Amino acid sequence: MKSFHLTLLTFFLLAGCTYIDTPFSKNKTPEKFEDQKEMISLNDYWYQGEAQVLTYNLTQNRYDNTHPGEAVLIQVSEPFNTDMQVKSDGVNKEANTATVLKTNIIERFTTGMYDYSMMTSVFTGVKDPFPTYKVTHSSQDWCGQSMAQLNKKEHTFRFQLHSYFESEGDRDVLMPEVILEDELFNLIRMSPGKIVAGDVKMLPSMKVMRLLHLPLEPVEASIDVEITRDTSMVHIEMPTLKRNKTIYFLNQMPHTITGWEDTYPSVFDHQLRTTKAYLKGWKKIDYWNYNKLNNMSIREELGLKLY
Repeated sequence: MKSFHLTLLTFFLLAGCTYIDTPFSKNKTPEKFEDQKEMISLNDYWYQGEAQVLTYNLTQNRYDNTHPGEAVLIQVSEPFNTDMQVKSDGVNKEANTATVLKTNIIERFTTGMYDYSMMTSVFTGVKDPFPTYKVTHSSQDWCGQSMAQLNKKEHTFRFQLHSYFESEGDRDVLMPEVILEDELFNLIRMSPGKIVAGDVKMLPSMKVMRLLHLPLEPVEASIDVEITRDTSMVHIEMPTLKRNKTIYFLNQMPHTITGWEDTYPSVFDHQLRTTKAYLKGWKKIDYWNYNKLNNMSIREELGLKLY
């Protein structure tokens, strides 16, 4: 079934058509994506004082259904204080620093009458072997909020969790250094060829650990990278979680992420359902300078709702 879906997807991409189940929304096809007009250097793309802002139509697997929502992916390079593992703003002149690619992903969706807002930030060094120094995640809904943070140590990760659930409480644990699902977006953008294929130990994304209330531990996973003419795919399978995820991205630099699909059992009835995020808008912009009331029109360009 999986090979059939991929064959059908490849056919429509090669035909230059829009297919309802591709990682593109409406008429956002590879040929119409402006970033892909010519081959560019990643250095020229990322280190220009701008971020790439991408917006997606989101359908979120939660409880016993899939729910409508929206995702915003912001990716930008910035200096990083590797001693304190925070953004370097010039205060400590003697600190060790590195350039990182930062991913901020904000996912908002409704569940019946109330809504969720989840945000994950990932800081990955831009030099091989592309170490991920830090991951943070926060989740807010009408019941309460939680916050998790992972920090890279010499050969381990320190994982902290603060939750409003009694069964989870506050946790502070050390775990072996493993591949992080949350770092894949950064690795795709910088060097997808460096993604290790095969069977690995992987820490699931903080978002999925939160939604499924998973323990703070890695699981067995298999990674497969599939290359087609326009859109490549990273497939992740986690058998113990009955989970299958595919991330779609454009072959040509800067390897823009066009969407993802993530199938796993819903938390109550345990039926398999799929979270889907399909690209609908993008802009390369120094967004932090556009905070005036008359800049609201840019949200319309990106197809963003007003929250």
